[in-house]
Amino acid sequence: MNLFISQLATVTVGFSTADMVVQLIMLVFLVAFLSVLIGLAVVFFKRNNEVKGLKERVDQLEKERNNG
Repeated sequence: MNLFISQLATVTVGFSTADMVVQLIMLVFLVAFLSVLIGLAVVFFKRNNEVKGLKERVDQLEKERNNG
């Protein structure tokens, strides 16, 4: 009888406390995963810009060496 009442409460509310905890944990992991992806993207683009700057500097130094 107790099981029936808990099932009825679950159907009425839509989710149990355990389901809510699982949903919260999944939400936390999703946010953490997305923040890691965004961090990796930021680091990648930052390095990419640094590499571009270094290539431009190397080209400039090679031109100076060839002209001088």
